[in-house]
This record gives sequence, C-alpha cells and structure tokens, in this order.
Amino acid sequence: MSILETGVKHLAAASETAQKLIEATVEIRTQEKIIDIQKEIVAAQQSNLSAQAEHAAMLKTISDLEGEVVKAKDWSEERSRYELQEMDSGALVYALKDGEPRSGAEHKLCPNCFENGKKSILNPEPDSKYFAPTQTTYRSHACHSCQAKYYFGAQPERQMRATPRVRSDYF
Repeated sequence: MSILETGVKHLAAASETAQKLIEATVEIRTQEKIIDIQKEIVAAQQSNLSAQAEHAAMLKTISDLEGEVVKAKDWSEERSRYELQEMDSGALVYALKDGEPRSGAEHKLCPNCFENGKKSILNPEPDSKYFAPTQTTYRSHACHSCQAKYYFGAQPERQMRATPRVRSDYF
C-alpha cells in the first residue's frame, strides 16, 4: 500500500468518526429536547391536577351554599308563621300567628334565639316571681339554649294563712 492509499484510508476513517460524532451530537440534542418535552408534559399534568382539585373545591362550595340557601328558605317560611307577642307581664316572645296550623302543643319561642335563626321553645319552670307594681305573680319560662328567663302567665294568688299552723306533737 502506498502512502497515498494509507492517507486516504485514514481520512476516510476520520470522516467516518466525524460522521459518528455528528450523529451522536444530534442524538444528544434530541435526547435533551425529549427531556425538555417530558418536563413540559409533567408540568402540564400537575397544572391539570391543580385545576381539578380547585374545581372540586368550587363544586363543594357551591353545594354548601345551595344547602345554606335551602336552610334560609326553610327558616324564612317557618319564621313567617310566628309573630312577636306581648305577654300578660309585658315580656315579648314569639308565638304562632292566629290561623297557623299547629303541629304540636301550644308553645312560645325565645326571642333572642329566634332572631338568631333558631327555634327554641320556652319551657315552664316551677319557680315564679312576684312583681310588686302589678301585685301579680308570673310563672318562669326558660330558654335552654341561651339560658334566658321570661316571666309570664299570671299565677293565682296564693292565700296566706292568717294564723300559722302549730303542730302539737312537737312537745
């Protein structure tokens, strides 16, 4: 082999190596671009998951608000059945309007709770209170939700004995 042939052979080998280097460089660039594309896909998926979570939270909020609207409508309808009434002692309580259908025993509602959207029945208690200006004794009614007490429902006067009872068996 001549020097010329050997030189051409080396040039061919160098050219082939250069061609492989170019192909490797293209492959590395291609891999880098593929990695960049995969990063963008992952970011898009994360953004999609965040949007789905936000959408689910909004749907729950909408459902909760719809429930509150239904409760408010129900309370508005129930509230319209009652009116503020002055009792015989001057106490103000809520009672069913005349002509409203009764679904249970006659009852009075606590005005504090009623104004806060709660229907709390005033329960009679055994104690009573004497009001000197009117010389009347009124029965105590308590709200077990807010602990308020109202006095109404005049009680018959208790007769005081003119002479105290004396038991003879004490001596």
